[in-house]
Amino acid sequence: MYLPLLLSTLTALALAPTDLELECAFWRPDAAQPVAWKEGNPDLAAKTGAGYPLAGSLHVLVHNIADAAVSMNDVLLDGETCNALREKRQVVWWRTQPNPIPPNGVAEVTVRLRNPLKDAPEIRLLPSRGNPVTTRVEIKPPDFRIETIGLAAQPDRLMIYLTQRPDASVKIKTVELDYVDVTRQSQILTSESHPGCCPIVVPLDKPWATGSFHAVKVIDAANRATAHVFRVPPPITPLGTYGHHDFETFAANDLNTYVCFGGLSRDDLDRLGDLHMRGAFHIGFNDPPADVRGHPAIAGYLQLDEPDCADHGAKDRPHAERIGHHAQQMVDHAERVCRLDPNTVLWQTLDLTYKPANWFHYGLVADVTNTDAYPLVVGEPLTFVRDVVRTARSGCSPRPLVFTFQSGWEEAENRGWNRPPFADEMRRMMLYALGCGARGLVSYIHCSEKVGTWIGHGTNEFPDLWYEQGRVYRSLALLDDLIRIAHPLTIESNRPDKLWIATLAAGPDAMLVIVVNDNYTSSRDVFDQTPARNVRLSLACPQWICPNRCVRIDDGHAQPVALRVTGGQVELQVGDVVAGALLLISQETTLPDRLTTEFERKQTRLGAALLKSRQQALAREARRADEMRTIPFRHRACKTDGRAIGGYGVSRPELWNPNREQHNTLEYWQAKGNDRMGVAWEFDVPPDRAGKPHTFIWMGRIWGTGQATGHMTLRAADGKQLAATPVAPGLVQIHRWNIVPSAPGKHTIELIQDHNGEKGGQIAKAAYVAPAK
Repeated sequence: MYLPLLLSTLTALALAPTDLELECAFWRPDAAQPVAWKEGNPDLAAKTGAGYPLAGSLHVLVHNIADAAVSMNDVLLDGETCNALREKRQVVWWRTQPNPIPPNGVAEVTVRLRNPLKDAPEIRLLPSRGNPVTTRVEIKPPDFRIETIGLAAQPDRLMIYLTQRPDASVKIKTVELDYVDVTRQSQILTSESHPGCCPIVVPLDKPWATGSFHAVKVIDAANRATAHVFRVPPPITPLGTYGHHDFETFAANDLNTYVCFGGLSRDDLDRLGDLHMRGAFHIGFNDPPADVRGHPAIAGYLQLDEPDCADHGAKDRPHAERIGHHAQQMVDHAERVCRLDPNTVLWQTLDLTYKPANWFHYGLVADVTNTDAYPLVVGEPLTFVRDVVRTARSGCSPRPLVFTFQSGWEEAENRGWNRPPFADEMRRMMLYALGCGARGLVSYIHCSEKVGTWIGHGTNEFPDLWYEQGRVYRSLALLDDLIRIAHPLTIESNRPDKLWIATLAAGPDAMLVIVVNDNYTSSRDVFDQTPARNVRLSLACPQWICPNRCVRIDDGHAQPVALRVTGGQVELQVGDVVAGALLLISQETTLPDRLTTEFERKQTRLGAALLKSRQQALAREARRADEMRTIPFRHRACKTDGRAIGGYGVSRPELWNPNREQHNTLEYWQAKGNDRMGVAWEFDVPPDRAGKPHTFIWMGRIWGTGQATGHMTLRAADGKQLAATPVAPGLVQIHRWNIVPSAPGKHTIELIQDHNGEKGGQIAKAAYVAPAK
């Protein structure tokens, strides 16, 4: 689907010297969507009335010509500050990225508006030094825009895909990268868009650092320009899941990414890194923990989960004006996080609330956008995925989109189809997302959980779904370097009825073809499908590719497919298609072999990592088993039993139970709120041990979203605090804390979590206060 972009002719007013030079400016309107969107909440649907107006954003690129960094203090739109216009609910959010702008650096100023523009606005930038920069953006039909930016590792190159208005005449003249003209070393594969895009290949002298900012600018023969400033994401196609910390299980099924609502400790990230995986985790609106900043195994930080859903709580305004309520807070916080950790990108996860405006208002807030759609949960057809991914991609493009697909089910009355997907239904959802431009997949969810009367079932209960997820992921892992530079094409195809075909350009000499068999029935009570036999396809070939080979990728293996090129058409003998198929067409005949060799090398490396991880796990299990027996035996005279603060007793066989009682563990949990929750232990200190070193030994774990750190304190009988230490979220383990009780008598140790948000803990009731040796 073509997302229009309105470019301006720029009229920079004559000013006194300034540190900033105007590069280009344009108005980017939202794309009209042919989908009959409806809110899942009937009450919400009634209150939104006609829905949400299509709006857009203003973009200004500036070059810092000074020898010192320049910050952007404020931005005025027709004489009013963006903050004032936010109060009037006309501006949703605004920012400068990067801010401050480094010497000789290029930055992009973005102003996201709630309503479409009718007249050409004047934008005035107020930098920290030098004079203001002023320009007027003329409203005119779009000509072309940067639709996709991708980075390939082998060889190091940047892929830029441009799209243009169907009736526009565009011929690319100049390509600039970080204010440097790179036209001569670039490959402009076609000077005019065909089919629907113009690919540009820019070789890089060296790999770019993850998290670094870069600016791309393209100028056509009529001196019309478009540009984008972006941050470099990690060099992987995210293939992940939500769930518990079952890292070895995930790696063994060829997942490379783990996403969680809680935090990840440095030990967690070290384990992920050892398995060649990365983790994306929530920090809320807090600073990222100092000890994990810059860790190479971080896929990204997540702020507010599903901000479009959270916007529902902005009850001081009409529903149609609530969407985007949290966006400025996210933008401001992201700028701070970027300064604290310049090597880690920010992810965001968007829900389906206030759609489709949610994807446009939030689309460019984060470096990587993740959105979800669970058709069976809400009672929609599987093709719902296609509509969601197309629209979400048009909102966040040219930044990458990751899609979270349904792999489990929610056991709840009167909601959706109330059943798990079948493996071939899940496979279709994954292929639909990939074909519509997703550059990563995440499943929800691997674990099973019960909260009140709600029960969520994960793929841990369904081996067929878990295997199918790994089967697709292995195929995508083989194509990793191509998916990172893939862009959806619009080309004609001759195909059998009830086959959905999607094509993706994958660099200068390759193309991916997604085939999905739509001859199926999927409803609350029925799933039935009719395989397509002996499928033959005919596709129009992009003019920059001369196809010489085709393979079908399945479960990480490449099988040959008969290919013939006739009059610009590629004819393929695909064979049988049950749920779907993934094809690679390449100009270079050795490309599939090189990809296979690299994939097999990674499999060998992964196998060695899994073996090492298992051996280390056995050693940890042995040490813990020994400690679980020896500590209660050796220190039985020093035992103290705790009490729950805001919690209750449960049975957890993995935690020690020296009392041999049913409820050996104290547990607490809160989805939202800042209640004081935790565990307290009381113990007496005899006179001969007062003032001497002791070790407090306890067993358990805590968890939660954002800054879920716990706080452990030691207090004397008079309430005076003697010592304190933080407790980080993590796995169940035995903890030791060195303390010195100050005087004889009763002392108290408390482990408390009191931050605002989800928090929980499972702590063994029994603990030990032993004299230190």
